[in-house]
Amino acid sequence: MVLAINIADYLKEGYYQTFILDTFNKIAEANPKDTFYFITEKEFTEPASPANVNYLPISYSSKNNSLTWLGYQVKVVNAIKKYKPDILLSPYLISGRLLKTPQVLLFPSADFISYPTFYSADFVSFFKKHTALFISKAKGILVASEYAGKEIEKLY
Repeated sequence: MVLAINIADYLKEGYYQTFILDTFNKIAEANPKDTFYFITEKEFTEPASPANVNYLPISYSSKNNSLTWLGYQVKVVNAIKKYKPDILLSPYLISGRLLKTPQVLLFPSADFISYPTFYSADFVSFFKKHTALFISKAKGILVASEYAGKEIEKLY
């Protein structure tokens, strides 16, 4: 199986990266026959990883939110189309018109719901606006804890 895990953080609130990297590096170690592609930002420093883990750096402009989001989606789609994973795990869903690969939504935390003051206004507003749509279109949802799952179930 080939998995692509998107950790390029469009909204730059990047503590999710560490959790996701640690988790999937352990999964990669336990499954040496599978291939894992981490989609990262250009400036990302690759940690020591198992041999079946690869990093795909992308870059996108951050001058205008709408253009950044579009550029981000296009760059992620290009990486996915090139490496043809069986599934994409991502904190943001990519438009179904751009990508036919099944997508699983990653929710390492529901803090943006419970503690919105911990995040920038852009981050909170983005997720409040898009989460219901992301959930409705995802093939599955992966949460880090029962608490996060219950928070998401309660609200969405």
